[in-house]
Amino acid sequence: MNKEQLKNILFFFLISITVVSVFKYLSTLRDNYTIQDELNKAKVEVSLLAQEKQNLLQQIGKEKTANIQLLKENASLKGNLRAGKRRMDGLFRQVSGKETELDDANAKLAVLKAENKALIQSHNKITQQNQEFKFKFNSLVELKKAIRNIKLRGRKDVEMDKGNRGYLIKNGQPTAKVKIEVVPAQSSE
Repeated sequence: MNKEQLKNILFFFLISITVVSVFKYLSTLRDNYTIQDELNKAKVEVSLLAQEKQNLLQQIGKEKTANIQLLKENASLKGNLRAGKRRMDGLFRQVSGKETELDDANAKLAVLKAENKALIQSHNKITQQNQEFKFKFNSLVELKKAIRNIKLRGRKDVEMDKGNRGYLIKNGQPTAKVKIEVVPAQSSE
């Protein structure tokens, strides 16, 4: 082989290698641009994700604060509920006591109503008797009858009473004079 051919082959080989290298370089450059573009997109995505993460962290912080506030309110409401239950129990006891008092008062009222009714009946009876007495004492005939009845009753009482008739008896004999001495009591002051 001659030198000229060898140079041509070498030249052709070098041109081929150069062409392949250029293609390879362009391919690598294109891949580099693609990777650079994807890297830029990834950076934008990372930036968006970082911002979203920050927003989510703020939202979680707000929710934690709200949760703590709700827990405080819940504890307060539970305390109020317990206090309300205690007050309700006290009120139920008071109502029960008042119901007992009311029952007692109703029983007393029933007794008082019965007594009042009896007193009204007694008053009506006394009023009727009073009317009858007024009639008797305003009428001369009735008054004479009443005096006669009293005299008859008095005689019957005298006849029936055979006792000492109010006299003190000493040694079997009635005494006419009685001396009673009253001595004032001494004061203890």
